[in-house]
Amino acid sequence: MREDFLHYVWRQKSIDFLNLKTTDGQNLEILNFGTYTQLQGPDFFNGLIKIGNQLWAGNIEMHVKSSDWYAHNHEIDSNYNNVILHVVWEHDVEVFNQSNQILPTLVLKPYISLDLLNDYHNLIHSNTLINCENLIHTVPQHIIVNWKERLFLDRLEYKVQPIEKFKNETNSNWNLITYMAIAKSFGLNTNGEIFKQMIYHLPENLLLKIKNELLSIEAVFLGMVNLLPEQPSTSYELDLIKEFNFLKAKFNLIPLPAKPEFFKHRPDNFPTIRLMQLAKLFHLHSNLFQSIIDSKTMDELTSIFTVTSSDFWSTHFTFTKESRFKIKKTSKDFINLVLINAVIPLLYVYNKSINKDIIDQLIGFMEFLPLENNNATKIFNKLQFPMHSAFDSQVVLHLKNNYCDLNKCLQCSIGNYILKKETI
Repeated sequence: MREDFLHYVWRQKSIDFLNLKTTDGQNLEILNFGTYTQLQGPDFFNGLIKIGNQLWAGNIEMHVKSSDWYAHNHEIDSNYNNVILHVVWEHDVEVFNQSNQILPTLVLKPYISLDLLNDYHNLIHSNTLINCENLIHTVPQHIIVNWKERLFLDRLEYKVQPIEKFKNETNSNWNLITYMAIAKSFGLNTNGEIFKQMIYHLPENLLLKIKNELLSIEAVFLGMVNLLPEQPSTSYELDLIKEFNFLKAKFNLIPLPAKPEFFKHRPDNFPTIRLMQLAKLFHLHSNLFQSIIDSKTMDELTSIFTVTSSDFWSTHFTFTKESRFKIKKTSKDFINLVLINAVIPLLYVYNKSINKDIIDQLIGFMEFLPLENNNATKIFNKLQFPMHSAFDSQVVLHLKNNYCDLNKCLQCSIGNYILKKETI
C-alpha cells in the first residue's frame, strides 16, 4: 500500500461514509474532507469532522501505518499541532499529540471497496511499458490536452532551474546569464558544466573587448579548458597559443583544472568543434541576449545559432589529426537542442522577472520544433499517444520520468481518469 492511494481515495471521497468509526469505537462523520495541499505540513487543511457529538475543525494527516507519525517526527513538529484526525491503512500504535492526548484515528481499509483496491493494484503492478498502456487510449482528448499543458509548465519550471541559479550567481546580469546558458547547452550533458564554468571564470569585460577578433575568442575558449596543442604544427596553432598567453597575462586568466571529454562523442560533438562554433556565435552577436529577446519567430532564433566554425576546423576535429574536408556547421537537430534547453528557459525566466507572461508564445515556439527522438517518445509512439512536436516530446519525457517510472499514477490526470472510470 502507498500513501498516495490514501490521498486519492480521500480526494475522490471514494469511501463508504456509513458507520465510520475511530479506532476507539466512536462514531465519525466527515463534514469537510479538507484541501489537498502537497505542501509542508499535514496532507489536508481545513477539514471539518464530527466525533460523537463534538465538532472539530482543523487539519487531517495520512499515513500507511500509524507509527509513521513518529517515523516522520511529527510529534516534535509544530506544523502538526492542529491535526484533528489521523487517517491510516494500518493502526499499529497509538499516536499522541503535543498535548499528550490520543489523536483520533480512522483506519480506511474497511471502508474501501474491493473493486477499487483491485483496479488500483492492477494499474500499479502492470507488467507493461507504462502502467496504463492498455487503457490510455480510453482517456478523452480534453483530459490529455489539459494534462499536457500542466506537464509542460512543470517541465519548464524544471528546466529553468539552472537559469535561475545563473541569475542569482550573476546578480541578474542577463548578458552573462545568456553566455553561461548557451555555453552549457553547447557542451551537452558531458561537457556542459565545464563550458559554463569557462564563461563564469572569464572577466566580465573580456568578451566585449575581443568580440571583433574571432581568433582571440577561440584562443581564450581553448586555453581556458586546456585544449590548446602542446606541440603546434601550423601557424594557426601558434597564433592561438601566442594570443592566449598574451590575454592570460593581461587579464590574469586562470585555466580550469579539468579538460572536456571526447570519449563517446561523435566527432561533430567533440568539444573542440562545439567550442569553435560557440566562439563564432559570440563573435557574430556582440549582444547575444538582445538578439535573442528581439527575435519574434523560431526562424529568427534558429538563424542566430546557425554558425560555422573557422576554416582550420573544416579539415580538423582535433589538433592532432587532419580529416577530410567538412564544413562544421551547427545542424538543425543541435540548434533545436539549444533552443529547447537554453533559449526557451532563458526567455521564460527573463520575462518572468519583468512580470510578462509569454507562456502561450513559448508553447507556440515548442510546437514549431519537430518531435524529439528519445526513449519516452518511442514508448508513447507505440501507444499511439498524440505527439507532433517538441512540445509533446518534452511533455512525455516529463510524464515518463516523473510519473510513469515512479508509479505516480494517482498524481497523474490520466491515471486518475482511468481508475475512476474503471470503478464506476
